[in-house]
Amino acid sequence: MDVTRSEEELGLTSAWRPVERLRVRKRIVTEQRVVTLELRREELVVDREPLADARATAPDPGTREPLVLTLSEEQAVITKVVVPVERVRVVVDRVTEEHELQTTLRAEQVDVADEPPPA
Repeated sequence: MDVTRSEEELGLTSAWRPVERLRVRKRIVTEQRVVTLELRREELVVDREPLADARATAPDPGTREPLVLTLSEEQAVITKVVVPVERVRVVVDRVTEEHELQTTLRAEQVDVADEPPPA
């Protein structure tokens, strides 16, 4: 007579499952800046000189033309340019950790017992 004895064997595998969902976004942050800039302008300066002989250098009253001058000034001009300043790279890194697992395995045992013959 033959008896087949069986036992459980332990088999281990791993499976990927989603754990977390991430979203990468850029946002614009504004900041106020105060900058001092020197601006130039033209001003009219009148130099007066006394005349020794006022009659000799006096212009003819009929030939006077108005003197027209154009004064200029610098104006502040604000320009903004977007320039790249940093590259951000997102990388998924796989980390390996060891975990202890515990389970119970069952095994069959065969017992042989001697019985006295029936009387």
